[in-house]
Amino acid sequence: MSINIIIGAGIFAGPQRITELAGDVGFLIWPLVSLLMFPIVWGVVQASRVFPGEGGFYNYCSQGINKVMGFVAQWCYMLGYLATAAAITASLRNDLASSINIEIITQHPHLFDALVVAFFTALNLLALGVISKLQSTITIFKLLPLFFVVGLLAWYWNPFAVTYGHAQFSGLCLAIPSALFAYWGFEACCSIGHLLEGGPRQVGKVALTAFGLVTVTYMFFHLSLIHIMGSGNLTAFGVLAFPGFMKLSAAMTSFISTVIVGSIFLCYCGTIFGTSLANITNIFTLARQKVIIGGGALTKTNAWGRPTIAGLVYGIVLWLFLVAVTNKYVLMALANIGICSALTLTLVALLLFYLRKQNYLQVLITLVGLGSASITFYYIWMAIGTNLWERSMAVMPLVALLGVGLVLYAIQQRVGAPSRR
Repeated sequence: MSINIIIGAGIFAGPQRITELAGDVGFLIWPLVSLLMFPIVWGVVQASRVFPGEGGFYNYCSQGINKVMGFVAQWCYMLGYLATAAAITASLRNDLASSINIEIITQHPHLFDALVVAFFTALNLLALGVISKLQSTITIFKLLPLFFVVGLLAWYWNPFAVTYGHAQFSGLCLAIPSALFAYWGFEACCSIGHLLEGGPRQVGKVALTAFGLVTVTYMFFHLSLIHIMGSGNLTAFGVLAFPGFMKLSAAMTSFISTVIVGSIFLCYCGTIFGTSLANITNIFTLARQKVIIGGGALTKTNAWGRPTIAGLVYGIVLWLFLVAVTNKYVLMALANIGICSALTLTLVALLLFYLRKQNYLQVLITLVGLGSASITFYYIWMAIGTNLWERSMAVMPLVALLGVGLVLYAIQQRVGAPSRR
């Protein structure tokens, strides 16, 4: 289940951009980013152990720092998932536009986005049993192209397919944000650690094993694509085009393209569906627990017990986000910023906990995690734009939504204060 949570559409959206920046050695970005993220993953695993219970980042940071920072961490995480849904919607639109010349996509992108957002918002208002079955079906299809391409490496291996150069290795650092986007999900594994047999003590083994297996799978998937297509073709045409470079008959190429490309599109749909489900549920939960104002409206449910107003609000915000930010790589970077912010606050909570306990070995390890988070933030920030003004403007939608969240939280605290006294 942990592997399934981590693997999403990011692995299909990322290799084209990574190969553009790093060429033949782009496949090395996966172990590189895995090493960079390891101290962060380790810190979140420890947080799930020392701050047991439900609630994820809100729980970690509320216990380790205070409730305000708990809310900020949870809200940033939600914004990260909002940007994730937006980035994958943009990727779906762009890939469909390059594969199928449909007028509504090429000439009316915002209308297409509105239809996609409305469709998946509506799906998330169905009964949870139906949602679960849909997600299970999508899971089967999303893993198919990944393992199929990895399996092809043995047939298409070419020792001369990869060349190494200084410029390519320097490009690896620039590709870090695109690879980061494909790794998010390990934190969700940690937040449900209390459900494991054996309790939170098993979280480390499960999360780190899943993280390691995903890293190996991603690396060989990317390497196989380079051997099948060549880095130039992967950069020019993207992952979806790989069946056309397998040197098969026209009929077989058409069949494989239909199955694999269809599976990848379903994976895109599954990611939009899943991230939207998480965010709608989180909005509903925060309103029900009276963490944000608007509980009377946001907690209203339909006949299946699903939050209709919360879903409608989420859908509108997601569409406006897509209108405000049109570049999918900027959307990926904003997703990284939101999620990394929650992870960094969790590491701060862990650091304060170990300082109180005077466990200086763990303090040192946590500081290494914060160092990794700082490096990660640097490369994410550099990827958003070419100068400070572009980066500042690109991040404004995220800052504005964080401000909205803090206002909703502050109003609820003021309204709820008399009843608590």
